[in-house]
Amino acid sequence: MGHETVICEIRNGIATVTLNRPDKLNAINEQMLGELDTVFSRLEPDLDAKVIVVKGAGRCFSVGDDLSEDQRSMNSLRRTSGPSSTMHLMQSERGASRRWEYIFNIAKPTIAQVHGYCLGTGLHLAMVCDLVVAGEDAVLGDPSVHFGALPAIPLLPWLVGMKRAVELSLTGKSITGEEAEDMGLINKAVPADQLEK
Repeated sequence: MGHETVICEIRNGIATVTLNRPDKLNAINEQMLGELDTVFSRLEPDLDAKVIVVKGAGRCFSVGDDLSEDQRSMNSLRRTSGPSSTMHLMQSERGASRRWEYIFNIAKPTIAQVHGYCLGTGLHLAMVCDLVVAGEDAVLGDPSVHFGALPAIPLLPWLVGMKRAVELSLTGKSITGEEAEDMGLINKAVPADQLEK
């Protein structure tokens, strides 16, 4: 499947979906989200793909939203405040919720292979996968609060409990892969050199 920001390969029944903006630390922009939608919708009925592994190219899984794009979007919304901009924002959020719900419910096992940073929307993507395996030194979290926004990862309380979810959300604290395994956020933390295996 040919895309600019996402690479998809199928070998021996394993579909590997790679976030492919390594020069931007796999910051997630609108183009990448659209390409992820396309890739997952094509993989679900593909009988050659038995399992889907999601990973990042380069130094990390994903640093989250592409803030340069978000800033442009927010500035545009501020200039056009009113009912139409509110409706646009609501439609955008509804679309995002449906995307994560689709991946969460896709009829194939999904595994997030996390290395380096896994932040914000990148963490959300990992959390909607069935299994998450991370390097022990991976850095997971949602720094949204540092930018004046509330994190939007509804699965967090289910995975780590309400108190830890509130702490992580309100402090913007990041944790290592080992800490994430200890609190039940991920399934397994392994030495970085064994992650691919």
